[in-house]
Amino acid sequence: GEEEERQSSPWETAKAVMTAKCFWAIMVNHFAFDYFAYTLGSWGPSWLMQRFGLTLSEAGVLSVLPALSSMLVTLGSGAAISIMLGRNKAAPKVGVMTRVRKVNQAIGMLVPAAIIFLLPTEAKSVGTAVLLLVVASAASGLCMSGHHVNHIDLCPRLAPILYGVTNTFANTSGIFTNLLSGAILDEHKSTSDAGWQTVFYVSSAIQASGGILYVAMASGELQPWSLVRPRCSWASA
Repeated sequence: GEEEERQSSPWETAKAVMTAKCFWAIMVNHFAFDYFAYTLGSWGPSWLMQRFGLTLSEAGVLSVLPALSSMLVTLGSGAAISIMLGRNKAAPKVGVMTRVRKVNQAIGMLVPAAIIFLLPTEAKSVGTAVLLLVVASAASGLCMSGHHVNHIDLCPRLAPILYGVTNTFANTSGIFTNLLSGAILDEHKSTSDAGWQTVFYVSSAIQASGGILYVAMASGELQPWSLVRPRCSWASA
């Protein structure tokens, strides 16, 4: 159609992408998701050691379980969604992919946010703590069928570039969580439960905010700027 015959410069395309609410929904959620993952990965073992008197090796072994649960849910949910969508040989109806992305992302962000909020006060034993971490991480695995692949829905042609942008931004969360969490724990002399509560509350707030924003702004539909042919070769494939 006429839309497919239009052309744009790389700058015009970049402007269209960077002003799209659905792209910012992915960007913010990629950051929030990684903040949660880096917080648990960097500080989870230390919290288990301080709270329950575990050794480093014991805390390290137990910290593998949440990551394993997340991996299993990621693989299972991705396969299940592919099978369900594949049963309909026709293209998914308008809005179907958006609902799929939003449901997965809402569960994957809001459930872990609630669990992390309760973790420092409700985890009375090692078993309870690990169970809560496993459930939180398992739920977060659904985000891999949410924001993590949402770039392809918006613009398959530019998906690798869009992912590169959001992933680069998201990985800065590893810097922020270590600086901020370290400062909080230093302020509370590291051994205070109040310090750990603040660390987990911050992570919970960031993750919940991301999930709510995604539900409000995300899309699983092909965007108008995806149909515009570039006037250059780097994205014309």
